[in-house]
This record gives sequence, structure tokens and C-alpha cells, in this order.
Amino acid sequence: MMLLRQTAKILRKNIFISRAFSIDPKQDNQKENNEQNDQPKSYKGLMFMGGLLGIASSILLQKYIPASKEVDKPKTRVASENKIGGPWKMIDSQGKQVTDQDFRGSYVIYYFGFTRCPDICPTSLKKLSSAMNILKEKGINDIKYLFVSLDAERDTPEEVGRFTNLFHKEINGLLVPVEDLPDFLKKYKLYSNKIYNGEDYMLDHTSYMYLFDKNGQFMNVLASNLSDKGIARSIEIEIEKNK
Repeated sequence: MMLLRQTAKILRKNIFISRAFSIDPKQDNQKENNEQNDQPKSYKGLMFMGGLLGIASSILLQKYIPASKEVDKPKTRVASENKIGGPWKMIDSQGKQVTDQDFRGSYVIYYFGFTRCPDICPTSLKKLSSAMNILKEKGINDIKYLFVSLDAERDTPEEVGRFTNLFHKEINGLLVPVEDLPDFLKKYKLYSNKIYNGEDYMLDHTSYMYLFDKNGQFMNVLASNLSDKGIARSIEIEIEKNK
């Protein structure tokens, strides 16, 4: 109500200003001679009033029309025309070596991070866990979910297993060996950089997810700003397109 009263006040003031531009009190008796001079002033006043009306309208629109939630709306985002993916060997949470071939025949979701990640990884894995449950309720079960640690210098297979179990027991925790990390980052177009704080460090790393098909071919990126529903819907759309 206060905003409406302020808008009305602006309009009343506008009308007064437009009249001031349209009427010259000193030349009332010369109206006919000065008609051409008065007309441009009147236009200026009307234009000024129209501008203020536009501002007032935009304020009202911003105030009362809610913004759309992009995070629930899946968007197709192909990261690059260059090939993403390739063969790899990693260590699972039991200390056993596994390869990309062990996951053939299922769609695969990759998420990359490290167990000491304070916020981004836990938030993303929590959303992924919820998305997994949404997909299961819809009967979509032929997906494997991988959490890939990029911090082999500190993370151990046991730590990776405990970390993923905090979010969902069906998230497979994997560890890229130190010697294989540079090649893995290159193949999968990933970013990982150490940010030191004295002797300790954190990892600044890629925060989105990848979706691969049953033959190990890259399908799409799942943006980091998607909600759990957005993640689930994006996966569902891609699987439908792939049938």
C-alpha cells in the first residue's frame, strides 16, 4: 500500500510539472503567437511524466511478480565439442582396483571432489542423494553413481567410503591414484587446484556432475546450481532421449 501511495504521489507531482512546462503565465495574452514555442515544452513534460510512469511500473513489477526458479529447470549443456572421458583405473573404498569397464551396461553419474571439502561437496552429494531417491521412485534404477576423490595425497579408500556412506549407500567412492591424476583431469576436462593455508591446503575443483551412457560415452553436464529435482529431471530427460 505504501508503494502505491508513493506511486500516486509521483503521478500527482508529474501532472503539476507537465502543466508548468505547458503554460507560460507571462504570455497568456500572446497564446496564439507562442503556440509553436509552447508545444515542444508540453511534449517535454509528457515525456518526463511517461519516464516516471515507467519507473514506477517497473518497481511494482519487481515487487509483486516473483522471479522464476532456474535451479529446478534442467537445461541442456554440452561442455565442449572435444571428447570428454576415456578409460581409467581407480581404487574403490575396499582398496580394490576398478576400471571404467566395470560400470558398462549402466548409466553413470560422476561427481568429483575430496573428503575434506567443507561445503560444496557435502551440498552437492546431499542433492544427488535426494535425486537418486526421486529416480528410484520413478523406477529408474539402471544408474551407477560415482564420487571420485581428486585428493589421493590425503584421502584413503576407507575415508572415501565413509564419506560417501554419509549421503547414500549406493554412491560408489573412488580414488584416483596420484600418478594417474594429471591424465584423468585432462581426459575428463576437469579443474583441480590446491589452495594452501600454511602446511594445509584445500582443493578448488570442478563442481558439476557428468552423465555417461551405458557404453561409457559422455552425454551431458549436470550444472552445479540444479536442485535435487532438477538433477533428477535432467537425468530422466537424457535417458528418455537415449532410448
